[in-house]
Amino acid sequence: MSESRTELIPLLSGDPSLPPKKKETIDNFDQVLEHIGDFGAWQIILIVLLWLPPLSGGVIVLLSSFTALEPRALRCRQPCDGLYARFEDVDLYGETNSYLDFCQTPRFNGSLSWNQTTCIGSTDFDLDDLSSCQFNTSGPQNVIFQEFEFNQTIVTEWGLICDDQYKVALIGTAYMVGLFLGSFLSSTPADKFGRKTMILVLIAIGGVGDLIGGFAPEYWSYLILRILAGIGEMGMVMTTFTLSVELVGAKQQAFVGNMNQLMFAVGEILMGVLAYFIRDWRQLHFVTAALILPQLLLWFVIPESPRWLLAEGKTKKLPKILNIAQKLNRKSLPPHLVFQEEDEQNLSKKINGKHGLGFKDMFTRRSLLWRTLVMAVNWTVVSMVYYGIGMSMTVLGGNIFLNFILSAVFEILGYIVCILISDHWGRKPVIIVNFLACGIACIISAFVPDSNPAKIPLVLIGKMGSSGAFSTAYVYTAELFPTPIRGTAVGFSSMIGRIGSTVAPQLALFLPSLTFKELPLLIFGIAGLLGGALSFCLPETLGHPLPDTLLEASQQGRKGSSKTLFAWWSKAKLTEEVELQRSRNREMQL
Repeated sequence: MSESRTELIPLLSGDPSLPPKKKETIDNFDQVLEHIGDFGAWQIILIVLLWLPPLSGGVIVLLSSFTALEPRALRCRQPCDGLYARFEDVDLYGETNSYLDFCQTPRFNGSLSWNQTTCIGSTDFDLDDLSSCQFNTSGPQNVIFQEFEFNQTIVTEWGLICDDQYKVALIGTAYMVGLFLGSFLSSTPADKFGRKTMILVLIAIGGVGDLIGGFAPEYWSYLILRILAGIGEMGMVMTTFTLSVELVGAKQQAFVGNMNQLMFAVGEILMGVLAYFIRDWRQLHFVTAALILPQLLLWFVIPESPRWLLAEGKTKKLPKILNIAQKLNRKSLPPHLVFQEEDEQNLSKKINGKHGLGFKDMFTRRSLLWRTLVMAVNWTVVSMVYYGIGMSMTVLGGNIFLNFILSAVFEILGYIVCILISDHWGRKPVIIVNFLACGIACIISAFVPDSNPAKIPLVLIGKMGSSGAFSTAYVYTAELFPTPIRGTAVGFSSMIGRIGSTVAPQLALFLPSLTFKELPLLIFGIAGLLGGALSFCLPETLGHPLPDTLLEASQQGRKGSSKTLFAWWSKAKLTEEVELQRSRNREMQL
């Protein structure tokens, strides 16, 4: 097989008086970062642009919390409605009157005539003659909804009440199904066709699903469109995360990954603000779609992942990308460094063994199997606890918009803590402590009465812990698996995790009616402790460059690294360890 070599033209020339060095083949992207910088202007600009998809993902992930918001109460329309304004002040709502429910209200005493005089003092109702409301979508509505925070939602427009009330919760379930599908349907194609391509495809899917959802004429079409939006949202968030961490060096991966998650929480805050000012569900869809679809212009700005291109042997595209990186970072690659072009299949054989790595290797390779199983359980636990605690936050009461924003603020606090300590303490202790803090806080809060002021802070600590564990799980998973299957590993873990998020509504909202109110918090607490215990079995990845090969991944956590559990590293120590591991990786490739 003939081989060709492609040289990068350095933008910053070296000393021409020095003799040329012997040509050296670049085998991994960390060699490139050593010379052009692992966190310069080029990376910063791209990472900031790549914050847009997770930010918009945070906006739409809980969109149905407002578009499917249910009025506090409703009643059947009575003959006096519209004849006299004071009649509508009469206590006819099930929420405030114990002898009424939402779907049946007493008829006005039929022996009286309907006129303004009769309606002035209307308190004469026949409690033995209850009328059952059937929502009429084609003509004048015979149901009156009590005033609530929104002018119009899918509940009030399509009459999702009484026998059809189950359809409200089904919207949330459908979206979780979309997240489940998006987790895996996007990850394997991203490993095969590239990060950039899939990000743009998924932005289009999510944006179009959100936009058309605002035009939905009836319930079932809206349900399908929420699944579509979920596929796009989950896929673009995960693939953006993978591309972001692949652009930087090992010392910045935790920061970049956690910032990606933090922007997701910022999107949730933005959703709360938008919902406060836009009280119509269709208009809310149009505004959120307007935030997503313009991101298709990123196609002309962001590059394909150089790390992925190099791992896949697609080196022809690298010179153009890295020349821009050299210019923006004001650093250059030495002229003796070259890329060796090989066909994709042979390069995979050279790097990974007899055949290229794929999904099945996550279960057939001993060094990857345990990581796959532990992270699958951890993602399931953290997804269940994260969404479950969020749904249990109704104990806060009060203003729904403020509560929504407050929950996201505490989520951000969890991410900030991870950003500050992950590169000093390591991924393993950070995820362990977050899981344990979440578990302990939830278990204690289950035994604290609702009237005790400590109840809410304990639940919020649980939310912070689950958020920190979620964020660290993204970074940790990406660092545990080699480049050819990194997207697949993150996608598979996230997909399995959606089982937990699908169960969460049943635990948080339905289980208390069958057992006792505190059981969900106990389950979340025990699950958090389980996640923390399992994490002790994983290798530490701090101080290791992102692995490009199976051999490099297998070196994580082995003897030779000075990192010990719960040890605190300085930046200088981390830099020293990263350089040492890079040197060892190069020696293994020789």
